[in-house]
Amino acid sequence: MSTRDIFDYIIYGVIALGSILAVRRLYQDLTRPLPEDNWQTTQSNDQKPEQPK
Repeated sequence: MSTRDIFDYIIYGVIALGSILAVRRLYQDLTRPLPEDNWQTTQSNDQKPEQPK
């Protein structure tokens, strides 16, 4: 087994590990519970009240 083959196997291993971690992260992101739909209340709280003139 030559040095070139060893480096090829290291590269294959890094690619495989990266692919596994990427698939795991996508699975976690796609199966996480979604937050409640309260964008309307958040949006109204962000607006500053008008100052009296």
